[in-house]
Amino acid sequence: MKYPRILPLASACLRAAALPGWLTPWLGPLSVIPRIVYWEIGGDRRGDLMGGILFWGLAFSILSTTGGLMPFGAALVMGGLWVFEGFLFRRLRSFFKPEFAAPLSLFTTQWLVGEFFFGGVPWATWGLGFADNSWFLTMATAVGENGVSLLILLLGGWLWSFSRGWKGVGFLCPVLLLFAFEIGRTQESEPVSHVSFAAVQPNLGLGAKTANGGEVAIFQKHESMLSAALGNSAPPELLCWAETMFLLPATLSEADGEIRIPRRGLPGQPTVYPADGVRDLMEHAAAQVASPLSEGGHFLTGAHTYEPVAPELAGNVVSPRSSSTLVFNQAGALVGNVGKSELVPFGETLPFDGRFPGSPAIANWVFEKFGLSPDFARAPEPEPLLLSRPDGTSWSLGTAVCWENAFERVFREQAQGNCQAFIIFSNEAWYGLGAEMDQMVATTRFRAAETGRAILRATNTGITVLMDSRGKEITSLPRGTESVLFGELPLVDEGVRTPYLVWGWVVSPLLSSLCLLLVGLATLKGKTGKEKASGPPLS
Repeated sequence: MKYPRILPLASACLRAAALPGWLTPWLGPLSVIPRIVYWEIGGDRRGDLMGGILFWGLAFSILSTTGGLMPFGAALVMGGLWVFEGFLFRRLRSFFKPEFAAPLSLFTTQWLVGEFFFGGVPWATWGLGFADNSWFLTMATAVGENGVSLLILLLGGWLWSFSRGWKGVGFLCPVLLLFAFEIGRTQESEPVSHVSFAAVQPNLGLGAKTANGGEVAIFQKHESMLSAALGNSAPPELLCWAETMFLLPATLSEADGEIRIPRRGLPGQPTVYPADGVRDLMEHAAAQVASPLSEGGHFLTGAHTYEPVAPELAGNVVSPRSSSTLVFNQAGALVGNVGKSELVPFGETLPFDGRFPGSPAIANWVFEKFGLSPDFARAPEPEPLLLSRPDGTSWSLGTAVCWENAFERVFREQAQGNCQAFIIFSNEAWYGLGAEMDQMVATTRFRAAETGRAILRATNTGITVLMDSRGKEITSLPRGTESVLFGELPLVDEGVRTPYLVWGWVVSPLLSSLCLLLVGLATLKGKTGKEKASGPPLS
């Protein structure tokens, strides 16, 4: 090789090992050093591409339980981002020393990918591994997960600088770390009340949902589990089922027509139900599920919902569908719903939301091959649910479904909309019981710390967990177990605003925009590389 392309590969391994469920997050800052060395000695794009493919293949190895080639496909899609990071570095190197240019290029790419790439892929961030560290979690109250990533990257740049004998920025990292920690430490989000809940974790495999009569069997299992767990205990106010555990047909529409649900292996032959029958069945079933709750209680779950279509349409036309959070009262009436606004790339949506020639055929192929349905409708940005109590008071609940757990914006906007707590509905049986669960819980910790609100994760196979407003675990169920989690969901005052909600979230877009502006200026002027040498030359 013309250049030592082993350096990006080493960086990829170190960074992957820093993810939750792997080795240790402290390998993350060290992974910055091989990238700087490689770029400083003139490493080419091929090495960056090799490192990018390796890293994203490792980061998405959690997809291997869905399909053996899925991590490879994700790696090919995402791997080129490392080439883009090298491009940014070479432009920013015209303005900064490498210990600044590298963190800024890596951070800017992370922000762009999390916000825009295929609708946003905020996964495997530089700060994610530190979610279990109370010190960094406290910082997230001020600067969020992205801010923690920036600090980790700056720490990696400082380690590079220190190894070269440069002392100019040695003070920067500890000062920034202490500043963010001190601001976060002063934030308190004391609960003003609590809501009792029961979250059912049935631990069902994927085959349970597609088995003949699976809808009824899953329905009965949830009922029997709750009945056995309650015993003579006081009934809770909230009952939570995981995402897609309410398998009976569901609709949000009052329109007449037919609900047509596609069937895997039978293209063009959907299952057909009358819309009014679906509504009646949904109400009856929800009332039965919610009957054990306390007076004025609510049943909440994540479900696929379908819109009625006209009967005169061709028989192969299926109902438009969405992924939604549904809220039923004790009478079974649908009193609230929130659509899923962030869809899983290739699992729930195709690039550009499927607005390109041939997308229906691709979506059908994915459905037939993997059982995934990349044709869901994307909902508007979620708004908090307003739930009422029998005494006439009300409280506000923020929600998220599965993949939305990774998006800061989904939680930030609902917290700024005065929600008092969050519930996440998720079904992660697709990914087994490995590192994916640790990474999902890690992102939940950050969402709690950022918003200053408690979060309940209601899942199928685990990890069902209640986090307090600082991202610390209150109670949980082990992964891969069949049980019911009981607890009290803390509600904070609706006016609580963490430093992150006020100003911390602005740091990422502002800094990234500034970096992109400098990159644009350097590109226009034809500047690349380093014009001012810093320290002794590299061999």
